[in-house]
Amino acid sequence: LLHVMSKAAVRVDISPAYASSALLMLQLFVQRAPEKVCPLLPRFAEALLRCLEPSDPTLRRHSLLAVTSALHEMVQTFPMVDFHQDSQKFAVGTGDGVILVYDLRTATKWRVFEGHNGMVAGLAFTQDAARLASYSSLDSTVRLWQTGTGGFFGLGQSSRCIRQQMLPPLQGVGNWRAVSLRCSERGVKLVRENGDMLHLGMS
Repeated sequence: LLHVMSKAAVRVDISPAYASSALLMLQLFVQRAPEKVCPLLPRFAEALLRCLEPSDPTLRRHSLLAVTSALHEMVQTFPMVDFHQDSQKFAVGTGDGVILVYDLRTATKWRVFEGHNGMVAGLAFTQDAARLASYSSLDSTVRLWQTGTGGFFGLGQSSRCIRQQMLPPLQGVGNWRAVSLRCSERGVKLVRENGDMLHLGMS
């Protein structure tokens, strides 16, 4: 379904309505089958980003509203997905511990963060998007990544973990849908799979 709909979503040459209906199907899949979508999050994100390709302004113009709605649905559904409005950065945590950050303005992959030893269950940008917090229950850590731009198109800035905090291991496997991660001036607020709430003074 993902392969078929992602191809249909860029076919504005057939008709804008045809392409928009394919994007709507992807959004409905997120709403109705989140457990199946979760392992495919990077593929979903990249399917949507193809519709925002700056070199195809017609496709981007016709797709923008539907893509924005689908991305919003992903952020609302998955705690391992976050979006920073001002910088137009969209972050996705994967099942193998990798974090991918996309730039919606250029429709490209902008950063790749590696360090977690298991599924990333929570992501949250800081208010200025200069940093990104991540959580994985499998390695029992919260990490803070430097994401600030520098150099030509930001490529001069290294993608690195600047802080790491170990957490008590969880007993048993919880539901990722219970996870919540938020950044504020006072630090990081985390709700884990078992409902435990932690305030971490990471900045």
